[in-house]
Amino acid sequence: MFFSTTDRGLGFELLTWPHLFACIAFAVIPLLLVFFFSRRIKNSDKEKWIGLALALFTLAVEIGQYIWHYAGGETNWRHIYPTTLCGLSVYVTSFALITRNEKLSSIAYFYSYGAVLSFLMADQTFGMDRFRYYSFFIIHGMILVNTAYLVWVRKTKIDRQSLIRALLVLFPILLLSYPANILFSDQESALNFFYVSYPPFEFPLMSDLYERIPTLYTLCVYLIYLMLTLLLYGLYLMKRRIRSQDI
Repeated sequence: MFFSTTDRGLGFELLTWPHLFACIAFAVIPLLLVFFFSRRIKNSDKEKWIGLALALFTLAVEIGQYIWHYAGGETNWRHIYPTTLCGLSVYVTSFALITRNEKLSSIAYFYSYGAVLSFLMADQTFGMDRFRYYSFFIIHGMILVNTAYLVWVRKTKIDRQSLIRALLVLFPILLLSYPANILFSDQESALNFFYVSYPPFEFPLMSDLYERIPTLYTLCVYLIYLMLTLLLYGLYLMKRRIRSQDI
């Protein structure tokens, strides 16, 4: 029953204690640990192995979710494999940790808002007595942990060039997602890669906009991706300015 793909067990609702527990246990506490131990980890001769362990654990949880879908009878690849910003972040952060590629590491930071939003507006309904509850929050928590590790431990450089690279990687994917949703959808299900075709759940304003003008909804989604990416860049610049003034 723990691995059931249909029985949601205790169930899950936003702003309840299981939601609060998930945010604290899988996001807040791990991020605090990375922050407070970042200097010690950076100066340790085991730093590269810690980064590798984080990456492999992240990929293992992600693959575990694929297996869970298949074991539950879901064989449609379009419903299993990562087609969201968080799915992209899993691989970007993991391979950045493994390869130590500076360019790949620098764009990971700009995609981390997807995991933050997934914690705040968790799009899953399985309770604490089900595998999906833990896999959902652990994988999103690992995106944040991996990103924090790249920024706080490995001191990944964030600048205008990394912002441009992040946008050049993300926006072609977003633009191609819309025709892909049309091309690969069938009568049984309508695909929604990167949520550009319709709201993933009932959401004020966006749901109304989709019902009235679907094309305008898609354009607004593109704009939201752009604004959130720029917001992260602005927050980083603000942090850097505050630090320079303190010095």
